[in-house]
Amino acid sequence: MDADGKVFGERVLLHDHAGEQPFTRDLYGITIPSPIEKVIVQGRDRKFGYGGKTRTVVLPGR
Repeated sequence: MDADGKVFGERVLLHDHAGEQPFTRDLYGITIPSPIEKVIVQGRDRKFGYGGKTRTVVLPGR
């Protein structure tokens, strides 16, 4: 998402990955408008919604 909370994409996981730590997943086909220089990555689950730690990622070349 951007700093204003606009979500650009979500990766839906089909099952709990608690026993697979750490784990990584990819997400393709996301379009982020060119003025956006960084995005915020945050986890969400079905029980609690968005929450936990966030990570700000600076987009290369912007």
